[in-house]
Amino acid sequence: MLSYFRPNKGLATKVEIEALLQNGSKQSFIANRYGATEATLSNWITKNKIQKPKTERVKDKIGK
Repeated sequence: MLSYFRPNKGLATKVEIEALLQNGSKQSFIANRYGATEATLSNWITKNKIQKPKTERVKDKIGK
C-alpha cells in the first residue's frame, strides 16, 4: 500500500518526499510546497521511516 502525504495542496507519495530530501530540499520548503506545517511533515517522515540524508556540519568543513 502506498503511503500518501495529504496536506492542503495535493498528494505526494513517499517516493516524492524521499527524492526531494535526497536532492537537498529543506523540510520547510517541502512543507510549504504541499501546504503543511514543518511539524506535520516531520511527523509523517518519522511515521513512514524515511531516511533523511546526512549533512556535513559547518564545523567539519572548516577543518578541511
